[in-house]
Amino acid sequence: MSLPRKTYLTGRDSDNEDRVAGILADVWSARQFKIGVDDPKKEKPRFDRLFCNAHRLRCIVEIKGINYNYRDPRLKGHYTISQKKVEHGRDLHAILRVPVIIVTAWADGPITGVDVMEPHGIRENWGRTDRNDPADLETGAEFAWKQLKVLTNAPA
Repeated sequence: MSLPRKTYLTGRDSDNEDRVAGILADVWSARQFKIGVDDPKKEKPRFDRLFCNAHRLRCIVEIKGINYNYRDPRLKGHYTISQKKVEHGRDLHAILRVPVIIVTAWADGPITGVDVMEPHGIRENWGRTDRNDPADLETGAEFAWKQLKVLTNAPA
């Protein structure tokens, strides 16, 4: 497993992660815990939260925020995330044998999830270009809309 790369985590991102984790804990009637801490070098743990019921681990979650509306036509029917993130999630699943879920809070309110074990396409040279950071371009894991499960419709 490679070391985390620099991230651009902001206070707003952390607040959104906390908000989404709280909503999911309520929806799932589960307790949630942050995994690790976000360090000053902005090299954070690969996955954000774990959720449990009583004394049983229920799932591991990565929480993403996105500035697009759910099913925005500009996304062309697919949701793409880092292939490395999916591979690391699959490694966690192999060890812990619990679902590892990529959760996305969309700009218009829905919160969706996709299990990293779902089959997906590969998209080369995927990522953002607005920060002029070469590390932002990588191989993407492309999931079809039908693979995203709406977990809740929360206020945006």
